[in-house]
Amino acid sequence: MVLYNYTERDKEKIETSKVVKQMNIVNTGIDKEKVAKKLRELRGNIPRKSLANVLGVGTTAIGNYEDGKRIPVDDVKLRYSLFFNIPVDEIFFRY
Repeated sequence: MVLYNYTERDKEKIETSKVVKQMNIVNTGIDKEKVAKKLRELRGNIPRKSLANVLGVGTTAIGNYEDGKRIPVDDVKLRYSLFFNIPVDEIFFRY
């Protein structure tokens, strides 16, 4: 089952994640519990394994994000944003 095919534009955005990394967004002050809840809500009925494949991370990482144990690195934040078509700051910095 293919959930999402990245377009060339999406691939370009992911490549620009290098710029996001250069911005060095600090995860300090992010409420892990609120982000975890939002990520669980966004995923809804999508299997963890399917989302993990789309985002290029392991299912354990998805679990850690959704359990509030970890915050995704910046390029994974960008992939979440692209997949759900929601700005990064709305997912990770606005509660």
